[in-house]
Amino acid sequence: MLRWLANSRSGLVALLMAACIVAVAIYVLPALMAWSMGSPQRMAITLVSLMLGWTNLGWMSDI
Repeated sequence: MLRWLANSRSGLVALLMAACIVAVAIYVLPALMAWSMGSPQRMAITLVSLMLGWTNLGWMSDI
């Protein structure tokens, strides 16, 4: 299996797709946790996560 991932173009595409899915899941994790726990600030958390999450500026304001 690892040889197929390393030596074929379709294996590389599959690996990149899996990495993108994991990255998106980590990106939306704070918003999903806020909604699942019923946080009163869930809308604000979702907006910060979507608008500023990719820059890390929104999460560094807590420091």
